[in-house]
Amino acid sequence: MASPNYGYKSGQREIRTYPVKSGETWADGDIIVLSSGYLAKAAAGGKPFGVAFGAVETAPSSDGLLSAQIDVGETSLYYYKVGTGTITLAMQGTACDLAGDDTLDVTASADDGFYIVQADVTNNAAWVRLRASAVAAGVV
Repeated sequence: MASPNYGYKSGQREIRTYPVKSGETWADGDIIVLSSGYLAKAAAGGKPFGVAFGAVETAPSSDGLLSAQIDVGETSLYYYKVGTGTITLAMQGTACDLAGDDTLDVTASADDGFYIVQADVTNNAAWVRLRASAVAAGVV
């Protein structure tokens, strides 16, 4: 679950509704990925698709039984802790990956799912914007 100190901070959200993968739950502000077209809570190695806009507290028993809203906009500003690596001021203006459960990996740039707007070196965290279009795969 996302820490109350982390998650959405400011900016225009672009809220969309999608079907939820069976067995999935999450808190408002959690990072979300797509799994076979269904929303799922992000884990290490996942490609961020959006950020939860509201919690899913009861896991659906089958794919698509429940729908949920997420922010897929790239102008919203979020604050997340760094899970892999140590943030530095030099990383501002660069991209980074998802480390896992609502954390950033500032040592990787395989997917570049987040753009680092500002580094918080005191708390090893960062204000970031989602770059879902950067990690999107082609349809062919």
